[in-house]
Amino acid sequence: MSAVLGVSVGTGFVRMVQLPDPGRLGAPVRAERRSIAVDTWAPEELAAEAVGIVLADAAESGSTVRVSIAYSDEAQAAALDAALRRQGVTNFRLVPEHTAVFERLIQDERLATRRTLALYDLGSSGLTVSLVDRSTGSVVASERSTRLRGSDLNADDLNTDDLRTLPLEISGPPAIALIAESADLVGELADQSGSVPDVVVLLGGGTHAPEVRSVLQQRSAIPIVVAEAPEFTAATGAALLAAPVGKPTAKPRRPSRTTRPRSVSRLQVAGAVVAGVALVAIAVIGFGLGYGRAYFGPEAVASTEEPAQPAVDSAPR
Repeated sequence: MSAVLGVSVGTGFVRMVQLPDPGRLGAPVRAERRSIAVDTWAPEELAAEAVGIVLADAAESGSTVRVSIAYSDEAQAAALDAALRRQGVTNFRLVPEHTAVFERLIQDERLATRRTLALYDLGSSGLTVSLVDRSTGSVVASERSTRLRGSDLNADDLNTDDLRTLPLEISGPPAIALIAESADLVGELADQSGSVPDVVVLLGGGTHAPEVRSVLQQRSAIPIVVAEAPEFTAATGAALLAAPVGKPTAKPRRPSRTTRPRSVSRLQVAGAVVAGVALVAIAVIGFGLGYGRAYFGPEAVASTEEPAQPAVDSAPR
């Protein structure tokens, strides 16, 4: 029996997606999704320990697991490589996060006819907006901000009554205004790059919040697509990019409680979480209201497409 394990490593959570090894291209089925809160841990150490537990369990049962981990930058890739090897894990693949995300999205039927995707990735630590050429998978332009983080926002400040005035005027609690202003970043990136997006794809746990979706829908003149289990997009893509299992050079070992102030329990790793749990703490950024009205703005007509089935993918190193 074999499986593939994909991992994404954020500042707030380590996300894990395990799938039966597809053996060929095909839609992922029976996905098991898990989240582990980072707390005071180094995210890379937490991810490595969790992977070590999964592989140790698989080795004891005679199973094999192909592992792929999405990284945000070269520094994180190096930290993950070192942490995994300290756990005795040597057979794994590291892939750029944007590659994992793209691999997860390319076979979504709702995006099949789209040429340029605007990825609106709203996580607990900030917002990243990227323009991606679907035909090549290349990132045309990208902007990241942590000016306002999800942990700084109170969901109680968001009230659907405030949304009624947004098509005419940005008003209401600061969070609502910041969500509305963040929409203009798509237009700004389009202006800078000369690439006009055909669709906005919502990613990240923050996009579970209905207020985020409502505000963006009201300000969007182009379709909005919400990825399925949006906080697990990168982890699912990573699973689908997992390298073939080779003969391990070292047996993964179970983490020792003497090496860390707190170890990841098997219950934490084995316990699947509900993929649709909303991260109501939303991370957004406010930008000027200049360019972007052709794509987002008070005069825009909203267009929304609901989530469909997961996409599938393949794999570079």
